[in-house]
Amino acid sequence: MENIEEKNKWYNNIIELFELNDFLSVIERDEKGNPVKVSGISGDVPNKLRIAENENDFEEIYQREFSKLKVATKNINFYINEFKEVIDEMIMTYKRTHSYKLDVSNNRDSDLLNVANSFKEYLDSKLINLEKVVIKDNSTKKLSIQGKKLNISERYMIANHTLDLYKNINNRNISQTEKHILMAHILGCSQQVARELFNGTQQKRTPVREEIINKYLDTLK
Repeated sequence: MENIEEKNKWYNNIIELFELNDFLSVIERDEKGNPVKVSGISGDVPNKLRIAENENDFEEIYQREFSKLKVATKNINFYINEFKEVIDEMIMTYKRTHSYKLDVSNNRDSDLLNVANSFKEYLDSKLINLEKVVIKDNSTKKLSIQGKKLNISERYMIANHTLDLYKNINNRNISQTEKHILMAHILGCSQQVARELFNGTQQKRTPVREEIINKYLDTLK
């Protein structure tokens, strides 16, 4: 009897882990944007999946899930908040898995949990963006350089040149996760994007227009 109960417990843990894992997965694509297929499987060849890594991936999940609902724009905020509650339920279920408990016991960050929380922050940005569209605030025009709105990599570059942002955060006696969270608060981005700014991968996705930023930095000397 004990063996059967242990097997059932193991099976439920795996299912609970896959629920959040599958939800946060997106289709892996090649350099041309075509879906990568899983090789070595007979019959229909499925698309290869990977865990979301950036805001483009979060947008794919957002469009995928909300396309199932046919939600009117005026009701989107309500459904986003409802959607966040569903994610919270999946997170709580995931926290009961052996995989998560093992991470905690070994003082490791849970990558899956970090991505889930970053996606929730992304959903919050959708609420904010919707309100800006309704208000039609033109004040953002004043926050451009040469008529161009700055991307996150460019804001990060300016903050580093003028405030030594990376150095000041990195020198603090706190964990890497806390450093990422602190940077996310300062730059108004998700924890995932802050982590990518730290390791340099975000700058490859959103390149700096140096001809614009360097001229602006020259005016601050």
